[in-house]
Amino acid sequence: MLRVAVVACVLAGACAPVVDTPETRARAADVADGDRLGAQLAALPGAWSAHATLHRAFRDPLTGQSSPAAASALIVVEATADRTELQRAADVLVHAAAPDIVAPAVIVVAGAPRPELASVGPFRVARGSRGLLVATLAAGLVAIAGLAIALARVLQRQRGTSAQ
Repeated sequence: MLRVAVVACVLAGACAPVVDTPETRARAADVADGDRLGAQLAALPGAWSAHATLHRAFRDPLTGQSSPAAASALIVVEATADRTELQRAADVLVHAAAPDIVAPAVIVVAGAPRPELASVGPFRVARGSRGLLVATLAAGLVAIAGLAIALARVLQRQRGTSAQ
């Protein structure tokens, strides 16, 4: 009975651990390095977002096939940012992260201009909407104060009539 269970387990493959191929391990390392590089590029001053993909040269020891190294990075920056300086800094970071890649594709593009924001209490609104929001909040405050005064008068009349 035990032999049958052991044979069934071996045949089903349930007892065997999953072993990653060298290519799978290399791709996982490339993805992790690309994510770290993307985070570093996104931390550049003026950058809104950044994405990086790395693919280091790999020769599969089982098949003998090889794939060339490549890298690409896309950085979206503010419209007012100095793109040439950011391009230079991004090139330096990409070459430092993957020195074996000769010609990485690094693209720096300007995003849509952001609206200017103004603070009104706990709210942040477009600068053009600030006056309208202040007027709305003031009107709401006056309405609440008016309702509070009306309620106080009604309660005062009720106390006066119940006391007599």
